[in-house]
Amino acid sequence: MTTSAKQTAELTRLTQALVTLNESLPQLFKDAFNTEKLAAISSEGLFSPQEDEQMGYWFARFITIRRNLWSIVEAGIQTTGGISKLSAERDYPFFVLAYSAVCSLIRMDRFLVGKVATHTIIQRKLNEALPQHRIERKQFSEIYQALVQPANALRIHQAHRTLKRHAETIQLAVRDSPVESVLSRLPQQERYLNLSRRHYFLAWLKSRKLVWRRRGASAKQKSLFTVLEYSGRLASELSLPRPKKVTPTVRDQLAKLIQPGDIFITRHSRALTNLFLPGYWPHAALYVGYEHDRDRLQIPHDPIHHRFWCESACTLEALKDGVHFRSLASTLSVDAFVVIRPNFSQTDIAQALGRVAVHAGKAYNFDFDFFRADQLVCTEVIYRAFDGIAGRRIPLHERVGRKTLSAEDILDLTIESDWAQAIAIFGVGDSKHELITDHRVNAVLQQSYR
Repeated sequence: MTTSAKQTAELTRLTQALVTLNESLPQLFKDAFNTEKLAAISSEGLFSPQEDEQMGYWFARFITIRRNLWSIVEAGIQTTGGISKLSAERDYPFFVLAYSAVCSLIRMDRFLVGKVATHTIIQRKLNEALPQHRIERKQFSEIYQALVQPANALRIHQAHRTLKRHAETIQLAVRDSPVESVLSRLPQQERYLNLSRRHYFLAWLKSRKLVWRRRGASAKQKSLFTVLEYSGRLASELSLPRPKKVTPTVRDQLAKLIQPGDIFITRHSRALTNLFLPGYWPHAALYVGYEHDRDRLQIPHDPIHHRFWCESACTLEALKDGVHFRSLASTLSVDAFVVIRPNFSQTDIAQALGRVAVHAGKAYNFDFDFFRADQLVCTEVIYRAFDGIAGRRIPLHERVGRKTLSAEDILDLTIESDWAQAIAIFGVGDSKHELITDHRVNAVLQQSYR
């Protein structure tokens, strides 16, 4: 293939990609949370698990389209050497494609900043990492800075002046090429640019204020988080050594009873963490079942996370080392437990388990902040699995100015509603030496902490 033929093929490929990406933007914008939804979330100060998933999926689409547009810009720069090095007519078609892609990028970024992330609550969420979508943290901040960066504004001005100064030459260079239609649409695309120097200067000043405010809040949060993490790790490791009351025999009895979706509420009698966590029952874990249960429930295969959901791993539990699939022996290495079974269909259970599996591998949330989805506390595993499934919400409770969910909140929900039922208890009251699974479960449970 000759150099000219290769260039034509490359221009055709880039043009088709650009057209496809631009055609996807209206639907992307349409699928974003509307103003009322965003206002409700900002007022609540929290995303529900379902809203968290929806926002994450939408933002992943946004980032994917943005990265593909940026690849067109990079292709143009690589071919031409940049605006200052445009010298031959063969460079102009690539310049047009790159400039058009930049217009689309700015259109996207302005939509994100001006229509979606208008509140700090939304901005914080968009700055979280999305490992299930391979998206690193601080993406919103990077986009925002790119949008208001004076150096970027200068480059856009240079590109605009180049387009005007060499208009006739550019038109001749793209005539009868795949890029001709792209050039014809540039005036419409340039409407999304605000080439006012005053606009960029004010936007840059605003961004500086935002950065300094966030740096102060981030430093304060990091200091508090470090203290909480150190204290939490130390407390979780301190307990008087002695055999746990839940024996292998009890675990074997329970294994014949439990089903995927069951929830364990547990207690270590002599752990120091009991002094810091609320209530008699401080901890929760989720029974997800084994590989054959996953296949039976037809949970969609996730190669990233399901490689850890194998062999003896049958629970999902958040401990100081993070959120991991664990064995039943590990999760029930405790002194007492309650098993509750959510009243959901098998289809709903499968949805809940598939939804929560993506959180495996995340860090433990020593800050107990339910807003964040990139770190989870133990009860948040339950919350992010079941909240909103079949339209049923799990109410959060405000403590010290934050929305939280304790293990005993889950027990209260079980006792006071039909959300779930307690099916087994061991280690307290009449169940101190035997696993109770009959009509006495509720009475023994209530006597244990109420």
